[in-house]
Amino acid sequence: MPIEFSRVIPILRMFDIAKAREFYFDYLGFKTDFEHRFE
Repeated sequence: MPIEFSRVIPILRMFDIAKAREFYFDYLGFKTDFEHRFE
């Protein structure tokens, strides 16, 4: 039985959150559907 995937959801690690948000949201036009942060 083959495995089927309905969609791909990337997990992006970043070290400078301000720069990453600027690039992904402002430049590429991404939006946030879910955000997980470790305590």
